[in-house]
This record gives sequence, structure tokens and C-alpha cells, in this order.
Amino acid sequence: MTKRIKKILFKRKMQRILRKVKKHAGVILLFFLPFIALCIIHHLKKKAKKKIKKAVKAKIREDFDNRFHKDESEE
Repeated sequence: MTKRIKKILFKRKMQRILRKVKKHAGVILLFFLPFIALCIIHHLKKKAKKKIKKAVKAKIREDFDNRFHKDESEE
């Protein structure tokens, strides 16, 4: 009998703890979700800037090479 009572009390205790955790998890997510989203957006922007820089450098290099080879062929 005492084992059964202990088991029931343990289940109730766990349910109470679970309810509290769910409640606090919702509040924590409310506060940190915008922060996490901003971090992800910032990271993606940095990646995009790097790709753009690489593309611009490649284009400049390509234009320079084209001009240089064009000048050689005219002479």
C-alpha cells in the first residue's frame, strides 16, 4: 500500500514540476526567441557580405585580366 501511495505522490510531484517547467519555458522562449532570431539574421548577413565581397573581387580581377589581354592583342 505504501509503495502505491509513494508512486502516486511521485507522479503528482513530477506533474507539478513539469507544469512549472512548461510555464517557465514559454516565458523564456518569449524573451530569447527574438534574440536568437536576430543572431541568426546577423550570421546570414555576414555570410552574404563575404560572398558579395568574393564575387566583386573576382569580377574586378576578371575585368583587369580582360583589359590586360585586350591591350596585348591590339599591339
